Amino acid sequence: MGFLAERKARRAVEAAAVRAADEAHRAAGETEQAVREGVRLRRAREFEAAERTLAEAVRSGAERLGPDAPAVLRGAVEHGRTLVLTLRWADAEPVLRAAADRSAADLPRQLTTHLDARQALGSTLLGLERPAEAAAELEAYHELLERHEVVRSNVVAPGELAKAYGRIGRYSEAALLYAELATELEAEQGRSGPAVLQARGRLAATLLALGHLEQAQRAARAVIRAATADTATATATAADNPDAVGRWTASAVLARTLAHQGAGEEGEAAVLAAIADCEQLGGPGARALDGLREALAEILNGRGRHQEALDLVTGLLAARAPRRQRAASAVLHADRAAALLGLGRPEDARQAVEQAVADCRAALGPRSTTALATDTLHGRVLAALGRTDEARAALTANAAAWREHYGPEHFRTREAERELAALEGESAP
Repeated sequence: MGFLAERKARRAVEAAAVRAADEAHRAAGETEQAVREGVRLRRAREFEAAERTLAEAVRSGAERLGPDAPAVLRGAVEHGRTLVLTLRWADAEPVLRAAADRSAADLPRQLTTHLDARQALGSTLLGLERPAEAAAELEAYHELLERHEVVRSNVVAPGELAKAYGRIGRYSEAALLYAELATELEAEQGRSGPAVLQARGRLAATLLALGHLEQAQRAARAVIRAATADTATATATAADNPDAVGRWTASAVLARTLAHQGAGEEGEAAVLAAIADCEQLGGPGARALDGLREALAEILNGRGRHQEALDLVTGLLAARAPRRQRAASAVLHADRAAALLGLGRPEDARQAVEQAVADCRAALGPRSTTALATDTLHGRVLAALGRTDEARAALTANAAAWREHYGPEHFRTREAERELAALEGESAP
């Protein structure tokens, strides 16, 4: 090939490269613009349009730029976030996992995208009721922040990690995270800020799980005082802010705590007052009322009013949303089993408690106080059915688990040991 031909060929290659670069630049810009539009639609709560827009942006961008392009992976993360917001966790998981894996190969250039993917994936796993995996994912997210010395003001991740810890029974760690989160938020929002009340309400619930009844009561009362300090604050924690569930969480904790301290009548009055207030103000969604009513059912059972508890729980189960998580269902089925057992219907109670146990196994860690309390109830039901050997084995293992994880002074440990002692007394010659 002559000199002129070589130069012509070289220029053709260079021109093609320039055209390819121009096309890639244009494709990246168009993909980024489509992603921004999807995010705008999501913020406007037009979720279906946002999901379609983001899915198409990712598909088109991957075809033009390749699946690892920064604009494509950014779009994938936003697509996953949109699926999470519409509770489509099963659809979100593969989208976010792929984005996390692909962006991990291009660090630190795609660090922001990778962090966002890991955080959203942790939230997704929590929504899928895989709390141990969620905790591991969110721990990895926080380790990345420290390793790369990234400072983020986003408080969602620590709150989600604390929730995951609570689901698997790591309550001491959850309590520390909620306390730190509340302190950080209080500096921004003041003592009665909605997110502050939510964090402190969850802290109170965590203290109750740990068996620290006096601390739980003080923490719950402090949240309620802060939330009702003035009319404006009380209204802000109701229908105007569906995320501000701290007041109602604290009210349920206070009622349960009083009942466990032997003040069942006062606990019932407290939860009934909270239910009335929540209904009057509009309430921060059905979940808040459900939580308060669940607390009422537990207290009614504790006071021997099993038919009232059964009627209440039956209504809650009938009205349960199809997507309601199994961790919440476990509590209802356990309350139903306790009511049926109290009414002298042990076979019906067995069916209910076995459903509660199955829900706990699926959605909670074995150290969860909900799971352990359900196991205690299961032992009681077996005893009532006359299956003494099974009941003894179940209650012996359960009491040992309570002692191992929460110590001999936890009120639930003492309850499990009382049930075992009662069984041994009944079966003694």
